[in-house]
Formats: sequence, structure tokens, C-alpha cells
Amino acid sequence: ISLDAAIPIYFNDVVLTPSTGTNLVMYDLENVQVLKGPQGTLFGRNSTGGALLLTSKRPGTEPGGYVEAKIGDYNLFGLEGAVDVVLSDNVQARVATRLSQRDGYQENMAQNNLDDTWDEDSKAVRFSLNVDQENVSNLFVLGYDENDTLARVPVPAAFNSSVSLGRSLNAIWNYAGQIDAALDWQKSHDADEIQTDVKADDMVENTVLSNITEFDLGNGLILKNIFGYREMTWDRTNDADGTALPLFGAVTSGIGADDGTEVTKSTPLLSTESEQFSNEIQLLGTAMEGKVDWITGLYWFEMEGTQRGDVQVAGPNPDHPGIQNFP
Repeated sequence: ISLDAAIPIYFNDVVLTPSTGTNLVMYDLENVQVLKGPQGTLFGRNSTGGALLLTSKRPGTEPGGYVEAKIGDYNLFGLEGAVDVVLSDNVQARVATRLSQRDGYQENMAQNNLDDTWDEDSKAVRFSLNVDQENVSNLFVLGYDENDTLARVPVPAAFNSSVSLGRSLNAIWNYAGQIDAALDWQKSHDADEIQTDVKADDMVENTVLSNITEFDLGNGLILKNIFGYREMTWDRTNDADGTALPLFGAVTSGIGADDGTEVTKSTPLLSTESEQFSNEIQLLGTAMEGKVDWITGLYWFEMEGTQRGDVQVAGPNPDHPGIQNFP
């Protein structure tokens, strides 16, 4: 959450940071612009590599809309559509929505009844309101997106028992060759066939608001104000080791410390929450009989967020003599 992307994504001139969940807004778009090189001198936040600008479709001046559907492998089903509503000569509204569902295509081969991973279940809805008066225009856009999936499980490739943590894992879990057996099993299967001991839920919720107001001051002067708001939450449970052994990732179960009975711990989440506000004021004009365009302005941005997680490292082997506690 503390690392800003070198190429940030803007949605209706509002920067989306952190980048988690930004792909959910990519529907019903008017245009996409790709800027190369350092940005921030003419609009928005500073960035070192460039910027990706996404602009949603404005409400139409006549009633209309569209609908499209898609189907595919792994029971893929998608539905997207939008409708324009003309409220008056100066006021138009647009409602757009998207739904996409697909079964997981990373098959869990472990004998633990956990579902296949890397599926998709995303939903989105967006409301836009455009008001055009004689010297003032205002475009208000509010969208909500979510995606609830079973997260992809990483595929292990090798195990180094010579480093300090590797030696600990080797002593606890490889005394009877469990890690070697897990790696050998994976090497004989492709990346779409895995073994896991964690139900790796991945839930992203994204709310974005933008309000762009333009005042025509006359004499070629335009005053523009861009207000932005975003709230994002991301809860993820992962199996970092990519095996059916509780080595890294979410705590699942083990041996209790007091009486040696088996206990089950609730699966912890890696959680991110962020809330941001931004406002930009621009004054645009021309000079030298239209031969020169100029712009000046002020930009303010504030974000508050938290990240927390509880990740198991070197979990106990209940079959190993003397291993009786969670780390």
C-alpha cells in the first residue's frame, strides 16, 4: 500500500492507488490513453514511467444503450450492458453494468475436497449524470465493482534446504521426505494441476467517484475542477508454498500446546483497506491569438490505509515426534 505504481491508472481523471482492483473498472469505456514518460506537470499525481487514462462513456443525448453476452470454457458466462436516459435537454443519465463468472481452471488434486482455484465471480455497476448549462457543465460518475474468487495457487519449483529457514523446514517436514515428494509430484504435473491445503479466498471491493465541473469564464478562459474519491478493500487468504503441506501461508490446523489435542485455527486474511480523496483545480486559456495554449492549477491528494496479515511460517508436522506447537 506504500508503493505507488510507476505507471498509475486514472479513471475519469482520478488516480486509482493502490493498483489493486483497478482492472474491475475496465468496461463501458469511451477511450483509453497511454502516456509515456514522467507525468504530473499538467494534471494529477507525479509518476515516473507514464500514465494509463481510462474514460467511461458519457451519457448520450438520445435514448439508447447496448447489451452483449459471452460464453466460453469452464462455464464462462459474461453479461454487459448500458442504457442512456434523457431527463431534459440539459440533463442526461447513464447506467452501465457488468457480470462475469467462470469456474476455476487450476485443478486441486489433493485429497481434501477443496475446490479448483483461479475462478472468477465479478460484478460491477456504474451511474453517470451529465448536466450542461450555458456556461457550466458537470459530469458525475459513481461506480462499484467487486470480484470474489478462489486465488491462484503458486507452483513450487525447488526447495533449498541449505538456508536457515530451509533447514528448519527440512527438519520438521522433510524427515520422511514429504517436501521432496510434493516437489516430485508437481514436476510430473503442469501448472493447472496443483495441491493445496488452503481455501484461498480473494475478495476485492472497489468504489470510485469522480465529479468534473467546467466553467466557461469567457475570453478563452476555462476553470475546471476535478474531485475524486475511492474506497478499496482487499481480503486474501493464500497458500504461499503451493503444496498440501502447511509450510507457508494461512494457518490451517495443528497440534495444541496444552494437551496435545488437534486444533483448527481460523484462516487469517491478508487485508488491505484504503480511502482516498483528491481535488484538482485547473485554469486553461490561450494567448497570442490562439497560437499558445497554457494551463496552470493546484492538485491535492490524501489517502489513509491499513495493511495487516497473519501468515504461517514453518508450520508443525503432527506426525513428527516432539513437534507439538504452532510457531
